Amino acid sequence: MKIDVDKTDVDEDGDNIEVVYVKGTGGWDRETHLEFPDLKKGEYYVYVELDWNANTSETNFCVTCYGASKSTFTRDEKALFTKEMVL
Repeated sequence: MKIDVDKTDVDEDGDNIEVVYVKGTGGWDRETHLEFPDLKKGEYYVYVELDWNANTSETNFCVTCYGASKSTFTRDEKALFTKEMVL
């Protein structure tokens, strides 16, 4: 599993989204995670890539956020970006 977190912001012209890499990780552990002790307020994209075993029939997975602050997952925007643009 690979996890990549990027912060987004609108550029000075207001017509493009700038994506800035924040942090990433990878591993085979079921509980792969990232921690952000001082994450600033804003909008972030989380990219998750899973390499399923060829015999895997159940391909559901869960992305969660734990902590004292309120976080929401608002939409799936995978159609806006290619893998190469994010990574």
